[in-house]
Amino acid sequence: MKLKLLTIAGMLMAGAAFADGPTLPDQASDKAVNALSTIAFGKKGAEARAAHAAENQAADRAAEARAAAAARAAEARTAAATRAADARAAAGATRVVPTPTSHPGR
Repeated sequence: MKLKLLTIAGMLMAGAAFADGPTLPDQASDKAVNALSTIAFGKKGAEARAAHAAENQAADRAAEARAAAAARAAEARTAAATRAADARAAAGATRVVPTPTSHPGR
């Protein structure tokens, strides 16, 4: 029974399209027929597919959020490095560098 349900789940995940769902052979047990019609392609199956889709969407949103955060962090590092370089350049431009002729008494 578990193997049959896993096979059905595999078909669903692979995107197999069934108009009214797959059919079982005539000799299939009532339990298998019930599982196929109620669990796999019925309300429970729809709920499981919706939950799976929601999980995938949540994972996609989380990945996008991580990528956006990484981009913001990289931009902030670049801006900080630019500010530091500008500050060093400004400090170097205003600082008087002593030369041998600028010292009194020499």
